[in-house]
Amino acid sequence: MRQGWFEFEDVRSMQRESWITLRQSQEYKYRDGSEEFVGISSLAIPSTSRAAADKLTWDQLGLDHHAPEVGPENYVSSDVHENWGGDPIGVRLVLDQRREDGGPDVWHLHQDLVIALGLVKEGSVWLRPDEGWYEVAKLELDEESEPRRMLIRAEFLGDYLAARSMALYLSSYRSRSVCTEDRPSFAWPPGGLRRNAGRDRLEADILNEEDLGGGTMVVFSARRTDLDQHDDNPVLEFPNDASVETDVRVVSGSRGGGYQVLAQLWRTEWFDPPGRSVRVRGDKELSGVSFAIDASGARETSENLKSGPLRWLWFDPAVVRSLLSGRRGAVLNWLTRDTGIVGATRHGVHFGVNPLGFINVLAKDIGHLPAWEQRVWSTYSVVPEGGVSDELLASQVRASPAVTIAPEARLPDALSGLENTFMERTGRRLLRDHATAERLLRSIHRFRAADADGIFALAKDAFRLFAERIDVSQLDAVVPPPKKERQGSLKSLQRVIASVIPESDAYSLMSPFFGIADLRQVDAHLGSSDLEAAFRNAKVDQHAKPTVQGLQLVQSFVEGLEAATESIKRLAAAT
Repeated sequence: MRQGWFEFEDVRSMQRESWITLRQSQEYKYRDGSEEFVGISSLAIPSTSRAAADKLTWDQLGLDHHAPEVGPENYVSSDVHENWGGDPIGVRLVLDQRREDGGPDVWHLHQDLVIALGLVKEGSVWLRPDEGWYEVAKLELDEESEPRRMLIRAEFLGDYLAARSMALYLSSYRSRSVCTEDRPSFAWPPGGLRRNAGRDRLEADILNEEDLGGGTMVVFSARRTDLDQHDDNPVLEFPNDASVETDVRVVSGSRGGGYQVLAQLWRTEWFDPPGRSVRVRGDKELSGVSFAIDASGARETSENLKSGPLRWLWFDPAVVRSLLSGRRGAVLNWLTRDTGIVGATRHGVHFGVNPLGFINVLAKDIGHLPAWEQRVWSTYSVVPEGGVSDELLASQVRASPAVTIAPEARLPDALSGLENTFMERTGRRLLRDHATAERLLRSIHRFRAADADGIFALAKDAFRLFAERIDVSQLDAVVPPPKKERQGSLKSLQRVIASVIPESDAYSLMSPFFGIADLRQVDAHLGSSDLEAAFRNAKVDQHAKPTVQGLQLVQSFVEGLEAATESIKRLAAAT
């Protein structure tokens, strides 16, 4: 037991927290037998009511359930808190609804806050789709599904409060206790610790058996004697001496000795929002984000990019992985072979890929992104190199978009085309269903190869999407394998294709698939000659830039699927 724990030395100011607790009612039991209770209540206070709200205490806020107050001539909605004089003083951002059926309480996050911030509730969390489905608020439940704590990110709460010219007033009560056989040697005064510091009031005591009711006590009881238990419809009049019996007894309250340490902390504090409300009120963002604009490394702020001359920016291709990684609603769509739409949200920006694999985006488009997404892009800003993507210029300057197609855009049709053709010719399914197929399909793009060992991860996903899903038994039924010989999925497919085209052509057609299969095994420590052969078979330049390698691998993968489809078309139709 530490004296400091009972003096709440570890309890920090809410103003410095990244998550703000709007409401809490929670008990903790620890291994050493100590217990703790935390209660927090809060109100959103208009600036005009701040002085009056500053006098509210835990006794006035507390953790009561919420309901409208209805009178003959007035109605106070359940989200409004009035002071003892009946004047509205603040708004509850969390409302506690008691269920009449005895089920768990229901805590509601105020709908105005939800709508203003554009949140969507999923389970016990509230997400913001406009910022990549970022988690903004969450409700913690106990094992009985009782609500225990409602939290919201300080950044988003501040944005909402600033828009409403409000601040958050928090009142909390904490208690900590433990029972011990021996009296703790804490340096507290004999009558207990009493401390008032700032907005805190602390009381801590070491209670003995007598303080805890360990002596004797007098119990008084009273009961009615005029009830006829056989009466089907009993009615009892007002009691008198003849109809009531009483007795008094003395009860020992011995607890067997020992002490209890009990500490209590009452605190009030303010969470003051910043003066800006970018999301709700649409204030101008002071982002301070800058981007490289020329070979000297000179940088320009996003604000100047919006109003400056027409220019393009260069980014390390790894920015695409960062924008897509773990972000619901993120988008990567292809418009031509080297241009598309990419972004952390469904809106995205028009981008192009230059000959060195760098990403080009019109500076104005980056300048109009929300500040949080600009910060992602800024991390990958690089000095110009390799020129601007020709296909991007064709669209944005020459008004003559390229008519090329990205292999990534061809992949879904190439895969389904092979499967459908095999079904048409044989009446059988070539590929087994798999729960990860859609995710793998989205992950196969040239930017997967932008970081260290990315080309090998890309090869692994391509292999899992196709080769691992091939149903060898269906291929064996079409063209049986040599007796007593078991072949893998790619060898089996090659055997079927070789039944309709020359063996050497079938080998060449399947070569990219075998190269991809070998590249995925780089973790198995392929020798240098084997690794060179794997790159060569996969039609990937081992010395090219990573993103160019990624493009080449996806290209050879798609072309292999399309070539296999043409070969399968030559199979005799199933009877």
